[in-house]
Amino acid sequence: MAFPLYHRPNSLVFLDDDANYLETLALVLPGHWNVSLFTHADDCFEFCSRQYALWKEDVWLHQQMVNRYQAGAGIIPQVLEYWQNQSVRYQLTQTCVADFAMPAMTGLEFLKKLSAWSVKRVLLTGKADELVAIGAFNEGLIETFIPKQHPQIGRHLTETLAAQHVQPMHYHEGIWRGALKPEQYAVLQESSVRLELRKIIQERQWIEYVVIPAPFGILGLDRQAGAHWLQLELRSGLDSMVDLAQAAGQSDAVIQKIKAATHFINAELLSALGSAEEPSIKTCFTIGKADSLLGALFSLAADKAYGMGHDEFLASAPPRVLTS
Repeated sequence: MAFPLYHRPNSLVFLDDDANYLETLALVLPGHWNVSLFTHADDCFEFCSRQYALWKEDVWLHQQMVNRYQAGAGIIPQVLEYWQNQSVRYQLTQTCVADFAMPAMTGLEFLKKLSAWSVKRVLLTGKADELVAIGAFNEGLIETFIPKQHPQIGRHLTETLAAQHVQPMHYHEGIWRGALKPEQYAVLQESSVRLELRKIIQERQWIEYVVIPAPFGILGLDRQAGAHWLQLELRSGLDSMVDLAQAAGQSDAVIQKIKAATHFINAELLSALGSAEEPSIKTCFTIGKADSLLGALFSLAADKAYGMGHDEFLASAPPRVLTS
């Protein structure tokens, strides 16, 4: 499974003509997911059409950030500005779940109408529908299907959708991959590196992050919209950090620690932010079994929130009620 270069909180749409079933699902799905419920395909499609327009705008914003970076602009300030001003991103649907058996059109027919969108498509099936669902999966029309008669449907549904959520976002992934150097992308996809990065992100409770090409690292956002920095460096690239430390007037003792791969300095991060703050020194650690990637954790302004936090967004969102 690839390590996503950009990730944000989950947002889902459910379509099922069985209102009681939808209400049951709404109770079992995790509270930190943004969920919209529909019993009529036309209403759901109208909602998705509005979302599609916003989604295209969001993709364009990401492409513009990378374009400006490739033209010489810093990328970290752009991402922080995006987080500050684009809380609408929390609303944008990433997965659409539709029941196959509906009166006006089947769930598969509905999901086909979303084919131009990179939204992940999941089909709810009965026993008689599974052969159709397998065919749709093999044709690439859906990402997966979930039998409604599963004995532990709540847990199974949550686990399946969570697994879909950690998959890369199609358009965004291509945009950010185009910004990375080949050797940066390659090291992130080593299996042991992927596992350790996911563990770090989970432990730090970052609900959104993006991999930054220069300086190389992961910019993370927590639930209260606080920003954090996981500085990454290939062991083969430590000489450039040594040069930065020397240019920043660091002592010989600090420079020797960097050369020995025991500590990092955040001088490049501060330069990217245009900050006159004195560089910090942090202990670094190996990421992955190959010993080729090192990392160190730094905080950005501890007292600053970059836009609306996801907890605040969820608290302000309407309750999970049916839209029929």
